[in-house]
Amino acid sequence: MTLSVQEKVREFRDKAHRSKLLATVTQEQVAKKIYEDAARQWDDLAEKLEKTGVDVVLVVPEGTNPKYKNSTEYLIDRLLK
Repeated sequence: MTLSVQEKVREFRDKAHRSKLLATVTQEQVAKKIYEDAARQWDDLAEKLEKTGVDVVLVVPEGTNPKYKNSTEYLIDRLLK
């Protein structure tokens, strides 16, 4: 785990201790929450960019059948349009 994720895990547990909500918070639960938050932030950013006319394409390693496999394919497609 990276240091920033470890810090977020520690911060999350500290907050839970203070609010007395901690039962057993696993690192997987914290990581899932972090990724869900990141996905929501990406969606918000993509929506704002699309409203201003910016083309938004996200390709992630775990994604299946992306339209573009890399930035070169995206650039060639955009230049040919």
